[in-house]
Amino acid sequence: MIAMWRCVFSQLVLSCLVFLPLRNADGLADCEDLVAMQMRLEKTTITTTTTMSAPAHTVKFTSKGGELWAFVAKTFSEARTEATNQLRMKGWLNAHAQCELCCASAPQNFTCCFQFFWVGSALSQEAEDGLQGNVPDVGTSLEVVFKAEENLDSDVVKVVRNSGLSAEQQHTSLQNLQERGISSSSQLIRENPKDIFGGSVSRMALNKLTQAQTSAESQQVAAAKASLIPSAADEAAKVQAMTAGMAAKLAQARQEMEQVVANGQGHVTAQAEQQMNNVLAQLRAISVDDADLSTDSALTSLNTAIASGGFVGGSKLLPSQLISFNGVFRGIALMIGGELRGQAVEFRSSYAQMPQDQLMQLYEMHPEVNSQEMYLESEFASDLQYANGMVEAYGQSAFSASVDSWQAGFDVASSGFSGGGSGGQSSSKSGGSAHSRHNSESEKMKKKITSLYKSQYFFEPKMTLAISEDMLQLSQQFRARCDAASYSLCKSMDLENCNQWLATPEVTPQNPTNKTNKTETEMSLGLTAILTNVNWNAFANNPIQSAFEDAARNYFVSMAGVEGVDVQVSTARPGAYWGGDKWTQVLLQISVAPASFSVNSNIMKWWNKGVLQSGMLSAVEAARGMSDARVENQTDPSHYLPRTWRYFVTSWQPAEPSKAVSQFQVYEPDVRALLDPTSSAEQLVLSLIYDYGTHICPKVTLGAWWRITARYVSTVDQERLDVEQAATSYITKAEAESWAYDASAAGSYRGVSGGASAGQGSSGGKGKGSNSTSGAKEETLIAMKNATMNVEQVWQGGAEGVSPLDWRRSLDENFNSNWKVIERDLTRCVGLWMYVEDPYLSQALCSTWVSKLLQSYNLTSDSVPLQLQTAACTTTRNMQYLINFAQNVSAAMQEQEYASLASECVLKHPGNYWSPPNTCIPKQCFCTLKGGTVANGTTGKDCPQQGDRDCVGCCLESQRGTCSKPTACASGDILKPKANTLKCQ
Repeated sequence: MIAMWRCVFSQLVLSCLVFLPLRNADGLADCEDLVAMQMRLEKTTITTTTTMSAPAHTVKFTSKGGELWAFVAKTFSEARTEATNQLRMKGWLNAHAQCELCCASAPQNFTCCFQFFWVGSALSQEAEDGLQGNVPDVGTSLEVVFKAEENLDSDVVKVVRNSGLSAEQQHTSLQNLQERGISSSSQLIRENPKDIFGGSVSRMALNKLTQAQTSAESQQVAAAKASLIPSAADEAAKVQAMTAGMAAKLAQARQEMEQVVANGQGHVTAQAEQQMNNVLAQLRAISVDDADLSTDSALTSLNTAIASGGFVGGSKLLPSQLISFNGVFRGIALMIGGELRGQAVEFRSSYAQMPQDQLMQLYEMHPEVNSQEMYLESEFASDLQYANGMVEAYGQSAFSASVDSWQAGFDVASSGFSGGGSGGQSSSKSGGSAHSRHNSESEKMKKKITSLYKSQYFFEPKMTLAISEDMLQLSQQFRARCDAASYSLCKSMDLENCNQWLATPEVTPQNPTNKTNKTETEMSLGLTAILTNVNWNAFANNPIQSAFEDAARNYFVSMAGVEGVDVQVSTARPGAYWGGDKWTQVLLQISVAPASFSVNSNIMKWWNKGVLQSGMLSAVEAARGMSDARVENQTDPSHYLPRTWRYFVTSWQPAEPSKAVSQFQVYEPDVRALLDPTSSAEQLVLSLIYDYGTHICPKVTLGAWWRITARYVSTVDQERLDVEQAATSYITKAEAESWAYDASAAGSYRGVSGGASAGQGSSGGKGKGSNSTSGAKEETLIAMKNATMNVEQVWQGGAEGVSPLDWRRSLDENFNSNWKVIERDLTRCVGLWMYVEDPYLSQALCSTWVSKLLQSYNLTSDSVPLQLQTAACTTTRNMQYLINFAQNVSAAMQEQEYASLASECVLKHPGNYWSPPNTCIPKQCFCTLKGGTVANGTTGKDCPQQGDRDCVGCCLESQRGTCSKPTACASGDILKPKANTLKCQ
């Protein structure tokens, strides 16, 4: 106890010594004062220790980069020395650099300067002006001003000062910011780290920049959301004022009515009173307050009102969220795989920092038409299936004259008309129906067929986004991948200055002697997914989050077959660029390294079948505590919203760069392309295309579509015209029944489509000829004999399975989250290589796509002029030239091949005919028996023409009947004498 009190007493004495106000001539305090103060301190120990002040001559040190350490200096000279040392220690100032005094005589190119303040006022710092003396006891502060920080906000300066870079790198970074005109944190959004920090950048610098960008973007989104919400109080006041005015007028009218009654005009009393009561009842039904006019409650009320019709969900998204939600900036492998890949581009910084309402004006457009119709038909199910896939991926633009080259070799006819159903029809006939392109349309209608597949589309466009390619740049993720590929290419080609592509020093390949059990083809496997409808506040509870990660890890290990390998799993709230509500989503990331090709094959096998997605969902939902992190359904509080994967992307890429030279000649749009690669450099380029695609299509139309598909299959040949009429009849019937209108009314609703709030919804049905309606045409009845007709309906966008009114409401602007991309303008698609900085990587990406495109047409590089192949990498127009040229060459070669095969079939097998694509089979004729039954007739050589019915030679001898009288069997207008000895054909 004695020792403790001595310690306390000593500290109190020291405190008093620091704050002594009286000094003698030698600068020492008088003893009497010291003793007196010691006595007082001993009596008031607690009070004194809680009110400590700064020592005398304390200098507060500040800068734009944040407050620095305060220090004690007796003279201004000592203060400058202490401040300089501190700046050097923090890495802001070079070892040999000096800071001047901020004054008129300071050099114009100074690095930094000091400005002293006393009690908030700047001190004059001109030469010989008293700053050589002592620092005042209190109230002194010092601010350091760096020339490179001029015109920059403190938030921007702090990003550089806290980046861990050297003084030279910080100075360069600040100058880069000034040169690029970036002064505020909002302007940092979408900025390339290389443009700010230069070449090799530390991971700390990248993290600080990312944090600043995410924070600025979140603030921008919050401000945009606030601007969309009207003032509830103002709107309520307006409505209340209107209501009060209506009430006053009604009161006056009632008085006038009562006066009329009092005057004896009773014959108008009953009618007037009834009208007045009706109006008063309507007025009483109006109840207005602030809550009724808030956006959230209005949406909730509307959702509740239409939930009974089957519609659940839907909200209003900001333009940036709408772009992210629909994957507008995601890449596609054009003409070699229509599915969306990773986000390849983003807005340039100058556009990303703009207010959203201003940015919308640059790219938002109203669709040219309000509704559209289109049908597709083919004799082959696989061809129609492929065509429907093209619609799902690209929309109607896949059938425009300039880009229909994918149809080469497919028997697909397309036609479309817009508005109502009464508009004029315009056809866009496929140029690729190689085996029937000789025939005219009339000859085609006379053709007899046994199968026909027809799809009718009803498009409902709501908004067109026409984003200029000049407004875009590579996304941060894609840019980082491109830099890694560029470094690998640079090394493999023995070029100089390859380190310019390194984002951080840490990724520099280590000395080979330090490697242990690693090969040049070693790969890493990753999975990125976002799970929706998870209450993050509850999920972030450590036991739930840990259980979730353990469940994901265990399931992934079991499916990949990587027991014993380190699997890294992490979860976090998704950033703003992912879109959606970050408080109800979880970002899951899994990585495995090393990962062999067999491991990736296992994952891709289950991923392609959908087992990986569904199994992972079941595994994580069963994790302990996940039931406590559910999100309540606002429209039905007794239930919770179902969880789904918004993103579920796998990637397999090299862990290290290669030294080999690659030719980049082969690419398959699935994992098989990476089998036995020739080098790691090639793997990087191939994985870039696999993960991010080859093109970006920045002009899209959002909305919804509805598709009705009729599948006709018959056991006998029927004329195509009859079959088409039958298919159209069933489609029209399905359309009318879907919207609860009769067949005649349905015609006026052409272009009105249904939708599904999540992906696609479908329904199906089957019909036979005997079930046809009583009003069906005779041709339809004939066509449906010995045939079946299946009808299927599919919706994309909007609400599924609701009435037309609720479907339209689900596509309202307030529910734009229900919109889907229904059109990608292929004529506006841009090759991703156009944005790649490295010319070698740009050429590698383009040549890989050109090679794959030619392979899809069964062409080699020798089939197309080299000039066209090279030009396709320069402009979008030249790319279209290459596609059209390849289509024409492919169609001509295929037509020649088909003609050769048909001739060979007839020559080697008399009585046979050739059926595309590679079948040589005997001809088959048909004969109509008594009662109208159609039966197989003659075959092979005996059949005059494949598919003919009741022709001379079509019926078997056993099927022909003997003439009943001499003049029975007539050939045209000529009667045959002694006909009773002949048989009718």
